[in-house]
Amino acid sequence: MNTSASNSTLRVIIGMLVCMFSFLALVLTADDIGWTFDEVFYFLSSELIIEWFTALLNALPQDSADHVLSQNVIDTYWLWDIEHNCHPPLYKIFSAATLFVFRDLLGNFCAYRLAPMLLASILITGLYMFLSRRYGILSGICAGACLLLLPRFFGHAHFGVTETPLMTFWFLSYIAFWNGRQSLSWSFLCAVFMGCALAIKFTAILVPIPLIVWALLFRDKPAIRTLGLGLVIAPLVAWMFNPGWWYDPVPKIIGFIQASLSRETTVPIATYFWGKTYSFSPPWHYAPVMAALTTPVTTLFLFIAGLYTLFSRRHDRVRATLFFLPIPFMLLITMLPGTPIHDGVRQFIYIFPFMAYFCGLGFHQCCTAVNRYLSSRGRGFFNTCLCLLCILYPLTQVLKIHPYELSYYNKIIGGIQGAYRRGMEVTYWFDAINKPAINALNSLPPDAVISIWPMPRNYFEFLQEKGSLRKDLRFVATDIAVTGGKKGVHFSFNGIQPHYLLLLSRFGSFNRFYWSVYRHSIPVYSQGINGIPLVMLYRWKDIKIY
Repeated sequence: MNTSASNSTLRVIIGMLVCMFSFLALVLTADDIGWTFDEVFYFLSSELIIEWFTALLNALPQDSADHVLSQNVIDTYWLWDIEHNCHPPLYKIFSAATLFVFRDLLGNFCAYRLAPMLLASILITGLYMFLSRRYGILSGICAGACLLLLPRFFGHAHFGVTETPLMTFWFLSYIAFWNGRQSLSWSFLCAVFMGCALAIKFTAILVPIPLIVWALLFRDKPAIRTLGLGLVIAPLVAWMFNPGWWYDPVPKIIGFIQASLSRETTVPIATYFWGKTYSFSPPWHYAPVMAALTTPVTTLFLFIAGLYTLFSRRHDRVRATLFFLPIPFMLLITMLPGTPIHDGVRQFIYIFPFMAYFCGLGFHQCCTAVNRYLSSRGRGFFNTCLCLLCILYPLTQVLKIHPYELSYYNKIIGGIQGAYRRGMEVTYWFDAINKPAINALNSLPPDAVISIWPMPRNYFEFLQEKGSLRKDLRFVATDIAVTGGKKGVHFSFNGIQPHYLLLLSRFGSFNRFYWSVYRHSIPVYSQGINGIPLVMLYRWKDIKIY
């Protein structure tokens, strides 16, 4: 075997190990991170998808599939609760598949989350394979590790929601686009990947825009073929994977787009940023600031070092520009007035694989700069040590913050403690309701009534239905009137009077009353990280406000 073939074989073997390690790291921590609010609705939708496919498979041998394929049945199963379940269904199809196959072995929650964890592993492996072919195995490993061990990505990679699947197909589309300049099959694959992205979330309409800018910038004629295929094939793939669009697709797609563009009036989500609450859209600098403050400092340094490639040799510059353009493009989108940006980095998390790509380039740049002064043996030693250093630091950050990865802030702002002091959101998606918090709720007296803030009562009812929470517990969303006098504060409840208040530290949702409870009352149970409470349980009779 020649040297080139041997290196290629080694690269593939290591790629398989990268995929396996990434998958195991996620699977072994699958149940550590709490169930997110959105997963409740997506899980229920996946169960309906399983029912529909089961009915279809049972009907096909009997030649009686017409009813299952009718518009009424399809709309019932595929367009269920469109207000909370508003995205195209491909990611739910993936989770439905793993839920159906593995639920008896792994349980409902882990089986459902298996799909995004597998997709995250494929994304990391694709990043490694693409970089290692040009810049070496260690550069690929470094980039893959920087992505996996980026705490906010590591947390998101567990959740059965839209972000990880869309990230995966977005980045794979760019790999296929680059390779498609010399291969028709890769061009076709790029179109399929873009279609899969479009079948996951409306945001995917942004995927081809940086590709068009790149093709015009470098006047790359072969890229036009790939873009042309994408414009034809991608919408067909998206339509095929969304049975809810099979009938009357035009009005449904228009309604879907209108719903996505009118969230300021339909689903306004507040954001707490630098000590101030923004009812819908935070300041223009929110996204770049949050991206910088939630990335480990070594990863941030490698990313900045990798940007040098934009000014290097033409071939490297052309390739680097392709993978750089999505970063400023996505950040620019977030800066537009009225753009729905909330929940930490969730709305622009798609830049992370592209940032990790430049981490690999930054590692390569550092090695190149130092290796000219070293012997052959010294180069190998230095490169390996540098790669380990670039992996170990973000690994320690994940280990320290786990299982609260979505609350991670880096050393620039002083970690989560510094972020808290400076008025940043420390939690938002109910992922902090993990096993210890659930155990605390299950230890409450029989028939306890618990008011909750924020108020997703159906979230807790779902956990009860799936056996995580005791069914005798009652979760209520209560209107409260507060009056004061010489004998102290009196609470009047519109509806049932609760025994407890469960408060999640989502500061953007706090009004004056909940801020006062948070600052002045002593909880009977508190859970958090590094002294910052994320989940608190109070007895109503002990609550004090000022």
